[in-house]
Amino acid sequence: MFSLVKNESLPSFIWGILLAGLLVVLYQDTFYELMHQWDTNIYYGHGYLMLPLAAWLLWRKRVTLRQLPTGSSWSGLFFLVPGLVLFAVSFRAEIIFLQGLSFILVLAGGIHTLWGRRALREATFPLFILIFMLPLPYLLLDPIGFPMKQSAAGQATSLLQLLGVPVWQDGVYLHLPNYTLVVEDACNGLRSLISIVTVSTVLTHIILPHYRDRVLLIAVSVPISLGANIVRIAMTALMGYYVSDQLAQGFLHELSGLFVFLLSLGGLLVVVRVILWRRELVMLRSLSA
Repeated sequence: MFSLVKNESLPSFIWGILLAGLLVVLYQDTFYELMHQWDTNIYYGHGYLMLPLAAWLLWRKRVTLRQLPTGSSWSGLFFLVPGLVLFAVSFRAEIIFLQGLSFILVLAGGIHTLWGRRALREATFPLFILIFMLPLPYLLLDPIGFPMKQSAAGQATSLLQLLGVPVWQDGVYLHLPNYTLVVEDACNGLRSLISIVTVSTVLTHIILPHYRDRVLLIAVSVPISLGANIVRIAMTALMGYYVSDQLAQGFLHELSGLFVFLLSLGGLLVVVRVILWRRELVMLRSLSA
């Protein structure tokens, strides 16, 4: 391992400020565009939360980080150099996702170079979740979103018919006797899916210590999110059929997005409780054996 000679008289937080300043100068235009995406892209409104969340996760490790032996390494250049090259190429090509990915690589390279491999290891997960702030291109999202709309409309139609509601589906249109419900892009389930997968990934890191349990929770978050969105569409149709189509398409429709998130989050917490209960049961059995 090559060592990097730096002025040890400078406190670590000074090096952190210098690294942050360099990133601000280099990536300010990238983050202006990212903020525009977070404001306008229906799938990535949560993007504003990811940097503060990553910083909070690092702050939780502050005791461990302070106890790490001070050290630095030129090996960080294996992240830093490809990150800078990727930034140069993606900036010229105006590909915001790759610019954001280069930011993560350069940040990882800076941490490794200035503070060493062990510091980077502790920062790996906070760096990883920054991926969730990077909007995927619509070229990739649109081919996924439309089939999801049709599928959600079909599943909601089946649920409504099971409840005795006279409804028939035509693509993304749900025709009821008194009005027609259109499953828009915002209701295709992709937005809630991205948000809930993000939340479940963070929850696994904070709550679940076992790798298999973490994988299980993230996997379960997908059907939970999709199921909650189907319930949302069905409830909107029920409200329009039994009460008022204006009410269903107005205020309550705006609240339904929050309903999907809270319902999905509640489902995730139930699964977490079941996983922890199962672990406690296994531990008690092993102690009594």
